[in-house]
Amino acid sequence: MFKNEPMPLKVKKDDRRANRTKRSLSEALVGLIHEKRFDDITVQDVIDRADVGRSTFYSHFRDKEDLFQKDWERFLDMFAGAINWEKAETDHSFRWCFCSLT
Repeated sequence: MFKNEPMPLKVKKDDRRANRTKRSLSEALVGLIHEKRFDDITVQDVIDRADVGRSTFYSHFRDKEDLFQKDWERFLDMFAGAINWEKAETDHSFRWCFCSLT
């Protein structure tokens, strides 16, 4: 490598274990949200429910807000992927989802 060339970034692929851990943490957070306010939930609550260690949690997420944001983004991606965008302009059957945004 030459001095002025940046080092290539390693592409990190999630393995099944990491995906299982993230899913467990997500399910734990959703379950806790059903029981109490988000502000009252701690990382300790989440890792206890998911049966995951603290260092494992922080190897995947910065904090509980990061976990929530990643879940929300995944939900929106899944939702957007379910929309037939070619028909969306003429088919207004899903418009009810967005009526509160106007």
